Amino acid sequence: LCDNVACHHILTLQKCALRLITFNAPRTPIFSDLGILKFFNLVEVLNILFVHQLFNVDLPEDLMDTFDFSKISHSFNTRGSCLGLLKISSVNTKTYGLHSFSRLSIQQWNHLQQSFLDINLAEISYSNLKYLARKFYLEKYMV
Repeated sequence: LCDNVACHHILTLQKCALRLITFNAPRTPIFSDLGILKFFNLVEVLNILFVHQLFNVDLPEDLMDTFDFSKISHSFNTRGSCLGLLKISSVNTKTYGLHSFSRLSIQQWNHLQQSFLDINLAEISYSNLKYLARKFYLEKYMV
């Protein structure tokens, strides 16, 4: 959703603002200490929540055709459909294909769903998914 230069610039500004507000030293792990997501992780969480709303038919009708469900694509069960994964369609361009909102959202949803195989993310509540996704990304900062 944003190129590397733009994301890096936003992250730098986010770090500077947090350090000014909290008076932290430049080398302390500020995001994990404060429990704040980095900008691009926040965008990923919002994309995942968008897909969740799609699963639960909480979106306007015009947006309901944004993604293909794996279970709808085939008349038989696949590994992806059993896990609640979305189908990633093939693309020919970078801007409107590889870097498109729908493709990135699908990849982020599938990555989170594969990280929690024992939980069907589509069936948990919106607030629980939001908590789970935030926790997932915040735990990455601890490493």
